[in-house]
Amino acid sequence: MFNFSGIRLDAALRDFLSRFCLTGETQERTRVTEHFAKRYYECNPTLFKSADQVHALTCALLLLNSDLHGPNVGRRMSSRDFVDNLSYTEHIFDCSLLKTLYVAIKEQPIKWVG
Repeated sequence: MFNFSGIRLDAALRDFLSRFCLTGETQERTRVTEHFAKRYYECNPTLFKSADQVHALTCALLLLNSDLHGPNVGRRMSSRDFVDNLSYTEHIFDCSLLKTLYVAIKEQPIKWVG
């Protein structure tokens, strides 16, 4: 069982994905990220309002990681783009947290086994 207590979301996600394969169909990947989000929320119930909120941010981090570090040659997402994109969701996130997560993902890509 993973213990994510007191660990920032990006660090917990890195730890999780370093030991768990995130491949397969979209439905399978969604199920894996939902389980991660549920466990993260159980370990940190005061940081977010729900496991759904954690899941939404987890998916956003994975998309950001692909955008910043993927093989595409187009314009990369800026910190402002990342924050703005999440402002259109049903979830409310702290702007300083989003900026911190953006920098963390930009400086250190998320890698996973598989």
